[in-house]
Amino acid sequence: MKSYSYSELVDSLRAIGISDGQSVMVHSSLMHLGRMKEVKSSDIAAMHYSALREVLGPEGTVVVPTFNFGFCRGEAYDSEHTPSVRMGILPEYVRKLPSAVRSKHPIQSVAAIGPLAQYICEGDASSGYSPSGSFAKLLELNVRGLLLGTTMRHFSFIHFVEEKLKVPYRFTKTFTAPYGPTKKMKSYCMYVRDLDIDPRLDFSKVGVAMDERKMIQENLLGMGAVQSFEIFNAYAITLEKLKEDPYWLVSEFANDRI
Repeated sequence: MKSYSYSELVDSLRAIGISDGQSVMVHSSLMHLGRMKEVKSSDIAAMHYSALREVLGPEGTVVVPTFNFGFCRGEAYDSEHTPSVRMGILPEYVRKLPSAVRSKHPIQSVAAIGPLAQYICEGDASSGYSPSGSFAKLLELNVRGLLLGTTMRHFSFIHFVEEKLKVPYRFTKTFTAPYGPTKKMKSYCMYVRDLDIDPRLDFSKVGVAMDERKMIQENLLGMGAVQSFEIFNAYAITLEKLKEDPYWLVSEFANDRI
């Protein structure tokens, strides 16, 4: 297995345009980068966050996805204690840091640390991708998207564009479950896939389109790569393509009924 050092990670972040004072939305799959030299597995997430903080400095803001879909199954949600699920070890590490702020949506939340964390996470919109929600603020601030060992295929911001344009293969569904420390029943929405047609989505198309326009900076690291880009560019290209073809992101339908 290829390995990489802490200093190589820091150098790679700088090589792809990450710099002091920026705000970044990070998606990660650290296992796809390989092994970090001289670092215990239990410290991997902490070292990656440390590298981010070294490059961004105290004025930079780190944002990570902390999604959990238990609320959709009627499970109680508490933003202080409910973990993220299948988001990776880095988001969960960030979520647990004492200075982290988490947005209030029980399904599609983010956690943030830095000067802009409170602004990004404040508010209590019914949809995670509401025009007044956290993802809209990421666009407003034009933060940088940062992929560590993963690809655009898993970049959750793209759902914001799908919901904005009301793509025809999704619909709004309301979920109600116990919320917060008092476990009071609350309702929130999610723009879910229509399982009658069961669309299989391919967000890698966004990455390909951006790469063709030289909008992505990439550096090889370990056995994978790190990439960065302006979220506005991801938004603009996805918006353009979906206006041309609302099914652009769909690779196939498991139940072909359209």
